[in-house]
Amino acid sequence: MNQNSLEGIEAKLFQLEQELLSTRRSIEKLKSSIKVNGSPLLVPYFNYSLTMPKRTATNKALVLGSFIIKNIGESPLHNPFICIKITPYEHIPFTAKIGTQEIVDTSMRSISSETWDYLNEEAKDKGIDSGEYWLKPVVTQKVDVGNSISLLNFQIPLDFEHVDKQFKVVGFIYGDEIQQGVRSLNSIRINK
Repeated sequence: MNQNSLEGIEAKLFQLEQELLSTRRSIEKLKSSIKVNGSPLLVPYFNYSLTMPKRTATNKALVLGSFIIKNIGESPLHNPFICIKITPYEHIPFTAKIGTQEIVDTSMRSISSETWDYLNEEAKDKGIDSGEYWLKPVVTQKVDVGNSISLLNFQIPLDFEHVDKQFKVVGFIYGDEIQQGVRSLNSIRINK
């Protein structure tokens, strides 16, 4: 079946709806099955779309996404930071709203436009060298109960000539209270 045909598009849409339903069920199951014990209970997940050019024979696509972390526990998470791991990472750039404290006007900041920075100097090169992007929010130092933080509107341009069989993005959230990290409930997977 041709992926560009109406049937192919409808089949892909149905598949994505099923994945979304499965993710929602996982979140509800997680909420109901875990006893919180006074610690942060985090729900990290990706919300993303794949954009492909219409009716061309190109091997290129664009992943547009956000990494969202919700605190549904009983206590805040202090000093949050994330790791976005991309495989394969060679020839695949990752772009996001990344800047330093000095260039961000915090008086104009809203939660929806949180800017992120590299965790440290070593992390700046780690994304290019290993596909791991270690980031921290520039302003937010605490994720209170019932609140969220998000890395919004990142972009990953893909050239499938550089992807063997599968492209994958996984996220992790860390902080003072969860130094071992929590893996995202879902991942971004694109099969060639």
